[in-house]
Amino acid sequence: MMHDPSRRYVKAAGLSLLYLLLLFASLKTPLMLLYPLILPITFFIDGLDHRFPARFFFVLMTFFLSIIFFGTSGLMLTIYALASGYTLSYLLKKKGSALESLGILFLALLVLNVFFVFGTLSLLGISFEDWMETVLQPLDKEMGAIWPEGAGTFHTFASNLVRYTPYMLTLYSFVEATLLYVVYEKIARRLRGIQKPLPPLATLSFSPWLIWLYFLLALLTFTKEDTALTSLDTQVIENMFLIISTMLMMQGIFFVYRLSEESKARLFWRSLAVIGLIIPPFDLLLRLIGLFDLVTRHARKPS
Repeated sequence: MMHDPSRRYVKAAGLSLLYLLLLFASLKTPLMLLYPLILPITFFIDGLDHRFPARFFFVLMTFFLSIIFFGTSGLMLTIYALASGYTLSYLLKKKGSALESLGILFLALLVLNVFFVFGTLSLLGISFEDWMETVLQPLDKEMGAIWPEGAGTFHTFASNLVRYTPYMLTLYSFVEATLLYVVYEKIARRLRGIQKPLPPLATLSFSPWLIWLYFLLALLTFTKEDTALTSLDTQVIENMFLIISTMLMMQGIFFVYRLSEESKARLFWRSLAVIGLIIPPFDLLLRLIGLFDLVTRHARKPS
């Protein structure tokens, strides 16, 4: 028993060095795109195991080494990894449903991503629009050289990107939260026997209120020219409409998965759902399926 505290500190130091290697891989190799998935692992493991003294030592050592070796980039990524890793470990150990935990994780990551994007740009002293301009200007020149009619394409893309930033951050945060939850729940199950899996897609459904929200936002979107809405009002409505449309697509996926459970052509139906997420004409089909499913579910409910 005398050696238990020292073992905790040795393990904390090992986790800190492992994090440093993962941080190096995230900043210096193609693994950079996977940093939201791989960086939280050490904080997650620490959250499952250690108590305050060893945890404080681990966090202090990790921040110190990250700043020494990687400066501001290391600091920002470490804050991101710490917040997501400890949030995940807390939610998996906490009582409550898996969907409730996923919802809390999504909101936490949404706040974190907003902080990360705009905090990083503030540290660099540039606006989001200027950053997009810097990234896309060289691409615009190349496009103009190859295809003169395409000059300005990336500028248009950039302006749309800035306009729909709230929607993209929301969508990204949800996808990230889902992937993190699924992967780290399996890790927690393997390491500590903690089981809190998400329910099957076929059992999920949104509230029928989504139908009314969708049609209200669609009406406001298509009549915005005839109303006294400000530019900011219009932007908020457009982003909310995109979010609700995406939720209807998800409802369509839930329906397709329910259908596939009762069909021999399970692979066909599930492939259709994946195609609907990738190919533009099919996303409208998924949305219509989602609307149909919600309407029929609402109609079947006893009054």
